[in-house]
Amino acid sequence: MEKGRVIKLALVLMVLSLPFVSVAQTSPQCTVENGKMVIRVPENFTENVLDSLLSDFNLEQKEFRLSLESGNWSYFEKLGWKIKKRNRKGIVLSKEIESSDNNESNFWTWDFKPKTKFELQPGIPFMTEAYGVNRFEKKPGVITLNDSTALFILRGKQDAQQVYLSGSFNNWSVLEEKMTRTDSGWVAVRSMKKGKHLYKFIVDGKWKEDSSNKLRESDGYLGNNSVYYQPNHRFYLKGNLQKETFYVTGSFCNWKEGEIAMTKTSDGWFKHIYIQEGSYQYKFHSGNFWIYDELNPVKADDLAGGFNSVLVLGDGQRFFLEGFENAKQVFLTGSFNDWNEGELQMKRVEGGWALDYVIGPGDHQYKFIVDGSWITDPKNSMLITDDLGNTNSVFIHKPNHTFQLSGFPEAQQVILSGTFNNWAEKGYVMKRVGDTWELAVYLLPGKHQYKFIVDGVWITDPVNPLWEENEHSTGNSIYWQTPE
Repeated sequence: MEKGRVIKLALVLMVLSLPFVSVAQTSPQCTVENGKMVIRVPENFTENVLDSLLSDFNLEQKEFRLSLESGNWSYFEKLGWKIKKRNRKGIVLSKEIESSDNNESNFWTWDFKPKTKFELQPGIPFMTEAYGVNRFEKKPGVITLNDSTALFILRGKQDAQQVYLSGSFNNWSVLEEKMTRTDSGWVAVRSMKKGKHLYKFIVDGKWKEDSSNKLRESDGYLGNNSVYYQPNHRFYLKGNLQKETFYVTGSFCNWKEGEIAMTKTSDGWFKHIYIQEGSYQYKFHSGNFWIYDELNPVKADDLAGGFNSVLVLGDGQRFFLEGFENAKQVFLTGSFNDWNEGELQMKRVEGGWALDYVIGPGDHQYKFIVDGSWITDPKNSMLITDDLGNTNSVFIHKPNHTFQLSGFPEAQQVILSGTFNNWAEKGYVMKRVGDTWELAVYLLPGKHQYKFIVDGVWITDPVNPLWEENEHSTGNSIYWQTPE
């Protein structure tokens, strides 16, 4: 190969937590896979590891670090890199460089787990998955008494003078929830809302996590909070007692096998679980033996000659496509079902096509598939362009915050943009209500950055004193969403 030949170098940055990212890994690992050099950066990499990595591969350290920390790759663009592709899994950057050969290893793939798009406040429960299952030792620190009550237990510590229960359910009060001394420890019974909760014990003024609880997360003070889920659903499988183990799995846990073990009883198997609102398919399995829920009459084709059971939690939402009377088939697809093309078939009704479907709270993207052609909702002006360049309709289900911008009576259009919609410049169009522009959205708990775009001009929120600097030195407004 002729020396000095110019080739294109592709840098692929994967920005989701992937299975091969090991928490135990403390240094980068380099392998060649499918003709590409794959460099895996551990989640808990140190500054020295990053400095060494950037030096070894001749990347501009300052710009890479800024991009890694902020998620804004415009720093690389200023240095001659071009964004070739961007999606939920990562970003592909390319740049022409001088190379002495055309070895395929010049194509690099970087895999790492980044910071979340928004920051979480320690002590506030936040669910990253659709479900939650309690995981205790043989003697649990929390026992679910019924669908709205739980018993908290701190074993031992009989020599303590006072023990309090503190958690997200009582706003981390240090004096409100006094526990009762028993012959084997301390107990407290309290009502619990369904969902995820964080808690600790306070023993004679000292905070203590539940040592019997396998689930924990950082408390923001170099310690951990214990995690408890108040269940809202009970899976039950009758009989099949000849099996030694049984598991439940489904779309709520990405069909992971052996993830959620069921408890054996005298007449069958059960599992208490908390699942967020939505529509899910599921099955029970023991090894290679799979069975749907015969006690649940709602089934769906599993596309393998059998059935999946269907679990629906929450209120239904009617999706309606007007017209298209001559269409033969219409399907609904969206972010709420991983864009499955053939799962949600709509029914022909008077004036168009309809489907009642349950989805959880959130900002959902969707489309209709009419005889194989993908279209946005003609009656919905709220559109957004995703990371792949596709334009999708947006439906906001159960919004929990309304952004407002007062004034600007002469403005023709005001758009809301922020970390919650990937800084979209179109689609989230605000409505004029009197002398105020408004838009209700659904926000996850945590910190969100945002701005308004008034007739193409980006501005911060004039009545919000909370803000922080951005890479353009123009500032972003800040809003903290707390759990309901």
